This record gives sequence, C-alpha cells and structure tokens, in this order.
Amino acid sequence: MKEKSCKVYFWERIFPLLVTAIITLIIYFFGNYLAAKRERANKQRDLRIEYLISAYNKLANASWREPKPESQYFADMETAMADIQLFGTDSQITKANKFMGDFQKKGSASMDKLLRDLRDDLRREMDLSRIDESVQWFRPEGAPTLPQ
Repeated sequence: MKEKSCKVYFWERIFPLLVTAIITLIIYFFGNYLAAKRERANKQRDLRIEYLISAYNKLANASWREPKPESQYFADMETAMADIQLFGTDSQITKANKFMGDFQKKGSASMDKLLRDLRDDLRREMDLSRIDESVQWFRPEGAPTLPQ
C-alpha cells in the first residue's frame, strides 16, 4: 500500500513540477535563440549601413571630379564599388556594374543614379523621410553641380 501511495505522490506532486521545469527550459533556450538571431541580424544591418554610408560618401566626394588614376578620389571609388558589390542591393549592384562598364569604355560616367539609389536605401534603412529632389554636388572650385 505504501508503494502505491509513493507512486501516486510522484505523479501528483513531482511530475507537474518536472513538466513545468522542462517547459521553462525550452522557453528559455528558445527565447535566447531568438534574441541571438535578432542581435546578429541587427549587427549585420548596422555593418551594411556603415559600409554603404562610407561608399556613398566616397562616391559623392569623387562625383563630378576629373578622373585621375593617381588621385585619392579614384582609390576611394575603387573601394566604394567593392563595398557596394558586397553589401548593396541587386539594384545598386546593377547600377554600379553599369557605371564601371561605362567608365571603362568612355573614361568617365555618371554615378548619379547609383548615388540616388544608395541615398534612398540608406534613408529608408534609417527611417528618414524620402527625398524626391536630385542630388546636387558642391565643389569649392565652382558653383554647385547639378546632375545632367
């Protein structure tokens, strides 16, 4: 009789505690998994934004300047194009490839469409309002330059 009451005690008292503990552990590990996944996604997003802002700034700084292979602007363009091909959207990569192809054929090319795409994407990523105006470039040697 005592043996039977021990089994009943186990099932009535201990088993629900075990089930609760197991469910708690499952929820804990699942919550940690989701938090780690979210943190990794946020870090990737931040890294992508950081590199694309840098690429945007390098290209904007080189835009509408004389293309000279020995200039820092030229070296920055190379780095920016590599970053766009690594972190950019499909549209940005397509525009970067078009720019590089045109530049290789003609010795110069407009990157305004690429810069506008980068600007729009970065503003969207940072929850900033959309700007419909064209990008303007200010060069100290002269008046602001409008895209053609």
